[in-house]
Amino acid sequence: MNDGTDGYLGYLSKEMNIMGILSTFCVAVPALVLERLASAAKDTDLATIWTSGKTYFWIASALLLVSASLFYKQRSLLAFYYGRIALGEPPLPHVSVPDYKTWTDWADSWTTWIPYHAAFWVGVVAILEYVFALVSYKRASIQEHVCGYILLPTLVLAIGLIVMAIVHKDRPIRFSDNAWIVGINRMFKKTP
Repeated sequence: MNDGTDGYLGYLSKEMNIMGILSTFCVAVPALVLERLASAAKDTDLATIWTSGKTYFWIASALLLVSASLFYKQRSLLAFYYGRIALGEPPLPHVSVPDYKTWTDWADSWTTWIPYHAAFWVGVVAILEYVFALVSYKRASIQEHVCGYILLPTLVLAIGLIVMAIVHKDRPIRFSDNAWIVGINRMFKKTP
């Protein structure tokens, strides 16, 4: 293509590769952790770590798998835009001429990147659960405090997703150059 789309298609291709790597990482980590810990020989440190933090490891692994599926959803969405731009498809059925600018605006809009941000926050909570699993090995008393291993990660996830939703709720913000700054300023009633 000679209309300037090659550079943007290269960008989308790289982003798709990154999402593929992130989703693969989010599948490989739980597989490795669960395989190593669950199959550890008795009377070893790994067996003790597994016994003391089994619940945390399962929760963290499930969360990382959710994160992997969200990263993969992001990759699929970027692949959709890549294909539409590469094929020169019109953005809407009633438009007969392909509009490169419309496709790039949609691909760069914040609504397109919601699965990525959600995957990031779910991954952060999964890492918190892995930390709780390792801490429970040294401090068994952590298992007695529900607020530590359930409420704190849930609160972190809720705050992350709520801030993301507030920032992205206004359609004009979604297409602004820096939606995070505009959205956070609107949360506190400041105009940029």
